[in-house]
Amino acid sequence: MLTRFARHMGRGAEKYSDRNWEKFEDKDALERAKSSLLRHVMQLVNGETDEDHAAAVMFNVMAVEHVRSKLND
Repeated sequence: MLTRFARHMGRGAEKYSDRNWEKFEDKDALERAKSSLLRHVMQLVNGETDEDHAAAVMFNVMAVEHVRSKLND
């Protein structure tokens, strides 16, 4: 699972930029991450295989916690 998560992070770096997720730091970013998390959970539960939804869930949990820590600083 960690290898899949690393691949997901690598694809994100290619698409957006290296470490782009670290720029998530406001309430809008928190809401986007939570929405994406719920969407990927549903896609995972529904058995969709168009992308690695489990890795996306892991990423979005990390993003939610990252933004929450920024907002609480």
